[in-house]
Amino acid sequence: MKLLKKRLLDWPLAKKLHNAIAFLVVLPMFLLLLTVSVQSYRALEQQTMDNTVNSVVTFSSNAQTIFEVGQGVGKYITASNQIQECLRVFRNDVEPAVRLNYSNFMTSYLDQIIDMHGLINSIIIISKNGDVFCSRNVDADKVAAEQYLDESKYTGTDGFVEPNVFSNNLAVGESFITRIQTVSDISTGAQIGYVLINIPEQMFFERFSQMQYGESSFIGIVDQNGQIISASNKRFMETGLDDQAVSFLQSQQTKQYTGKLSVKQAIDIKDWYIYAEIPIRDIFFENTQLIITFFAAGILFLVVMSILSLLVLRQISRPLYDLVSQMNQVGNGDLNIQVQVGGKDEIGMLAATFNCMTVRLKRLMDDIVEKQSRNRELEFVVLQSQIKPHFLYNTLESICALILTDRQEDAYDVAKDLGLFYRSMMMKSDNVISIRKELDICRYYLEIQQIRYQEKLRFRFDVPDCIMEEQIVKLTLQPLVENAIYHGLKEKENGGEIVISGRIEQDHIVITVADDGVGMDVSQLSRGGKHHFGVFSVDERIKLNFGTEYGVTVHSQIGCGTTVVITLPYGGMSSAAK
Repeated sequence: MKLLKKRLLDWPLAKKLHNAIAFLVVLPMFLLLLTVSVQSYRALEQQTMDNTVNSVVTFSSNAQTIFEVGQGVGKYITASNQIQECLRVFRNDVEPAVRLNYSNFMTSYLDQIIDMHGLINSIIIISKNGDVFCSRNVDADKVAAEQYLDESKYTGTDGFVEPNVFSNNLAVGESFITRIQTVSDISTGAQIGYVLINIPEQMFFERFSQMQYGESSFIGIVDQNGQIISASNKRFMETGLDDQAVSFLQSQQTKQYTGKLSVKQAIDIKDWYIYAEIPIRDIFFENTQLIITFFAAGILFLVVMSILSLLVLRQISRPLYDLVSQMNQVGNGDLNIQVQVGGKDEIGMLAATFNCMTVRLKRLMDDIVEKQSRNRELEFVVLQSQIKPHFLYNTLESICALILTDRQEDAYDVAKDLGLFYRSMMMKSDNVISIRKELDICRYYLEIQQIRYQEKLRFRFDVPDCIMEEQIVKLTLQPLVENAIYHGLKEKENGGEIVISGRIEQDHIVITVADDGVGMDVSQLSRGGKHHFGVFSVDERIKLNFGTEYGVTVHSQIGCGTTVVITLPYGGMSSAAK
């Protein structure tokens, strides 16, 4: 309870008011929707069961009519005097011309019967001698080829057989329920042929499809063992009915409601049933749509109420939100914000007090920035003053020594590099220069030192042109090179090499100053250390100019040399430094 109370207290004022209004609307609406849903569910359940039973009875009557038509046509043909005469004639050898005349008569006769009964697709008559007579839409040769003469399929059978008892290549893509009728001689009673009446399965399918609820529902013609004769959903023709359906078909029940609605209706002509099964989710699909409609209406109502309540609450909460938003901007560092809130209520008084606070805070921050700038300038001056005396004295002594040893050309080069070095270093320009200019200062310094130390000092630059115009703090590399000479190579008997390299890594520029001198224990580095003041000074000046994510990192190992890694922004000064 305490935790819930604390969370409620943490909510913004506007949220508290809005949720209170929403709760007063949602609860009555939810109870109304629940009541309506329960009542409609029960009513639709009974209505759907009744409709399904009635539909199955209706479809059973329609199927019964179709079967009766097939049965009646079969009886009519077998009792026809013309058919009887033709089949008697063909029992004996007859002239070809006579045979042709009778065949044409039979085709015309059968076509007339089909025209009178639109439910029948084709009629085939087969004599005991194997003669085949067909309606015009059947090829007699094809009937023979399809082994319709196999008497084992229909001998002794008068009735309907399911599709696929005979091959269905008579019409591509179609299958038929066939009525078989034995033709007996009226005079002698001897069997003289068979009549096959083909009723398209599509005739049943069209009627069954009207009752299709969904992919999982089924309605069709089945036998007592669950064998599917015809079905609206052809998927069941492959999978068959489950054991629960077969058990229901063999029972005395006509309807069953166990997770799905099952209904059956017997067909009198054949030991077949009209069988339907519909899953619960399909039965109540309409109910679901009704519930969705109610909920949609409720949601629409809630949206309208929410919009109206927001319009009212906005007049109350907008000044407060504006104040919080501008406070956040001040928190992000923008001290130039002045909160503009009209009115003289409590929020207006709070805004006025906050404005006074930001003005005082801005003055304080300006003072701190100014002091940092002065400290940075003083530190740079100190670094320059360190370079001036001892380096100048040592270089002048080297020039004198070169002159005394008749090395006037080397003395000239040293004097020239010394002038260029001090001119570049002492130029009154920005504290940040290009990497190219910084490398020039470093090159002048190294060339002077190389004359002094000769073979003990070697150096090379490996910096790509693509970063030459990027920015770097002035006098970043020279102090690091100086440390490498005096604390790395000078102590090594054979001297060594200094390599200055550069590369781009993601959005950073990385410059390394590496030497193969005596190395050192990195723990020896200390902010107050006399010999390593230059390293920390460079690191601090980089951070002040570019941001705390940039600076200097030292990697060293005694006896293996030292590598100083400088990280700079790629593309100029970082946004933080700006």
